[in-house]
Amino acid sequence: MEFKEFYSVEEAQELLNVNRDTIYRYLKKGIIESIKLGKEHRITGESLKKALTPKKR
Repeated sequence: MEFKEFYSVEEAQELLNVNRDTIYRYLKKGIIESIKLGKEHRITGESLKKALTPKKR
């Protein structure tokens, strides 16, 4: 899957199949990373890629 450089919160929630509150919770916990532009977050594609990759045990 090819990832864009940045995603809006709405795009990220569609990609991860979670609601908006979950995206903000992930941002607060550091599970995904973003850049804040004014009042809006732009979530990095690399961060989403890591969130979608299964963890090795």
